[in-house]
Amino acid sequence: MSRTAMPFVLVVTALMSAAPPELFAGQDPPPPQQTSLEAQAVAMAKTEKVDEAATAPDAQPTAPPTPAPVPMTVSSGGQIDVMSKYLWRGFVLADAVSMQPTYWVKFGSSLTVSSWMNVAREQLEGPLTEHDLTVDYSRALGPKFSMSVGWINYVFPGLDSGSVTNEFYGGLSHSSYLNPTVKVYVDFHEGKGTYFNFSASHTYAFGSQGFAATPSFGLGYNDKQWIDEATWSDANFGVKLTVPTPIKRLFVTPAIYYSKALNKDLGVFDDHFYGGIGIVTKLF
Repeated sequence: MSRTAMPFVLVVTALMSAAPPELFAGQDPPPPQQTSLEAQAVAMAKTEKVDEAATAPDAQPTAPPTPAPVPMTVSSGGQIDVMSKYLWRGFVLADAVSMQPTYWVKFGSSLTVSSWMNVAREQLEGPLTEHDLTVDYSRALGPKFSMSVGWINYVFPGLDSGSVTNEFYGGLSHSSYLNPTVKVYVDFHEGKGTYFNFSASHTYAFGSQGFAATPSFGLGYNDKQWIDEATWSDANFGVKLTVPTPIKRLFVTPAIYYSKALNKDLGVFDDHFYGGIGIVTKLF
């Protein structure tokens, strides 16, 4: 290097030493280093913020959505029986050919409201001899037992007195081979008594088309209901067939019964063979 260039180099070196570094680095200067105490304080503050976020109400797990309510199902059906005579708990209420239409509506799986009538020929008081309105509540009690309670309103249009009466009833059934059932009917109006019914039945199905036969047995004890003393009143034996038809949900049900009087001394019970045929359908 020449002596003439030495003063210029010294001047440039001095200027570079005095100028700030960012003029040559093209970026911001690095932040000052924290002390160990400052770093610990920052770390503790971050940890507290994380803990607060984890314990905040919004961070709690949400409950599963409530399932939508299941709408109540409604079903309905009807039946018309034509019987050789009308017997009820051992009493002959119409000793003539009788037509007995029934219509029922079921709400859900437990509540059923039904209307039943007896229309008979050659009746002095007119063809309509009786109408029954029944409200029944039935439900299962575990895997084998079921119960039913209800109210029956009886109307006898041809009677001048005692034309309306009412009953409460309760029953218990066991779903075994013979389906044993006991029911108690308490008339708190005109009948003013109690009737106990013990029954058994079993349905035998034949093939896959809906053919079936149901033999049944019933035993009745009358505790001063429409009579003046308590006594075993009637035993009833029967067989009902279920025959499918080409029409879906339509069945024919021929049946035959024998009612055996258990106390003929009262003069109101006697032995009777009777039977008939019915048409059963489920509308919806």
